[in-house]
Amino acid sequence: MKTICFWVFGILLAVMAAAQTSLPKSSIADFVEREMAEAAVPGLSYSLVEDGQVRTGQAGVKQLGSSEPVAPETGFVIGSVSKGLTALGVVQLSEAGVIDLDASIGDYLEVFDGNPTGAAVTVRQLLSHTSGYSTYQGNLTQDDFATDERALERRAKAIGAMPPAHKPGTVWGYSNANYALAGRLIEVMSGQTYSNYMKTRVFQPAGMVNTFTYTRFDDPRISAAHEPWLISRRIIAQKKFGQGSVPQGGIVSTAGDLALYLALMMNGEDDLISAQSKAMMMTPASKASPEYGLGWFIEREDGYTLVTHEGVSPGHEALVAMLPVDKKGAAILVNSGSGTGFGETGYLRRGFVARALGLDYDKSGSGWGRKGVYLFFMIAPILFLIAMVWAVVKRDTIRAKTGLMRHVSLWLPVVTTGALAIVAFVIIPNAAGAPLNAVRVFQPDFGLGLITTGLTGIVWAVLRLILAYSGQSGKTAAE
Repeated sequence: MKTICFWVFGILLAVMAAAQTSLPKSSIADFVEREMAEAAVPGLSYSLVEDGQVRTGQAGVKQLGSSEPVAPETGFVIGSVSKGLTALGVVQLSEAGVIDLDASIGDYLEVFDGNPTGAAVTVRQLLSHTSGYSTYQGNLTQDDFATDERALERRAKAIGAMPPAHKPGTVWGYSNANYALAGRLIEVMSGQTYSNYMKTRVFQPAGMVNTFTYTRFDDPRISAAHEPWLISRRIIAQKKFGQGSVPQGGIVSTAGDLALYLALMMNGEDDLISAQSKAMMMTPASKASPEYGLGWFIEREDGYTLVTHEGVSPGHEALVAMLPVDKKGAAILVNSGSGTGFGETGYLRRGFVARALGLDYDKSGSGWGRKGVYLFFMIAPILFLIAMVWAVVKRDTIRAKTGLMRHVSLWLPVVTTGALAIVAFVIIPNAAGAPLNAVRVFQPDFGLGLITTGLTGIVWAVLRLILAYSGQSGKTAAE
């Protein structure tokens, strides 16, 4: 009987989707077009929902160099907005009595041999990012693009071999590792692949007819993915999306489908899950998670509670937000990744949501701090190459130095460029919560700048040592 209700509910939502109206030209539409030009975004789609009524709008093109416009049915990868849908699937299984949210994950997944701390993490701690797994641990496999059906199983096994960075339940730490395990939990406890379960038990019953799990970058249903490249954009050449990353960030959807999803979360009714469970997902999960529920960020301000989630994937970015009390929501999807300082899409997305929901949001700063860091790591390799040529040409001058100044001038660059390499290879990636390989996936130009700066700096310093000690300073001076 419950399955029949799901499908009836899905049919009703599909009718709602067919009745979606395009957003008229307005201050919101004007804002979107103005800011997408400043952010160098090729195309986007957005939607608003209020009391179950959905309006949508689109702007720009599906792909740079093409005249094909973004259409209402154009799909975008929603990144970590996927986490809320994965959490919904887990909660659905908990309501069916298959999963206990407060049971240890080790009770369900046999991947924690020799890792009792990881096995003790509860399902609720996974969904609320209080498992103890760190952001860095969750990003270790961002460059794994395996597409077979066992990719998620292998990802869960790799995570199961890693002890959490912190004691479970003590600190909040956003980590993709949590949702890879949650996705694997759905597979094990449902007996289906993650993709099939989400399609048949979540997307279709919710009327999300244009929503599916991501496999290929060149899928014609999806807007092309664009990545930052030297203060510009380029189409991502990569063709596949790793299936081990799908539960955490690999669902494809449209702005209209996301509006239906937001409406479902705010309708106060029992449908895919109970109204009580929906409210629980949008409530802080514990003292260790004061601003995150199950798959949702929670921002409490004077007079309102804003429930949101951002999504960032290679070449696509998204933002969804709700004011549950007012039953208002908004979603925006863009077909471009953000650069470092240049071409960032944050203000476009957050500014749109603020205007759509009637909230205040000011553009904070010019981003010149980030721009400065970006420019330094783009220009530094060129300067080091010029310095190498100069060192070869002026090698006699280098060899002629004597005394204390000789040692200082030769060895100080070794120390400073070594420190710079540590900044490039370790400190900046750790500050971003991602290893260098993950930085290269999301911001390939900046990642390349970090690598080439670190390497060319060291090569320059070592080259000066080789040139100095390969000749006799006394003979050089006499000559």
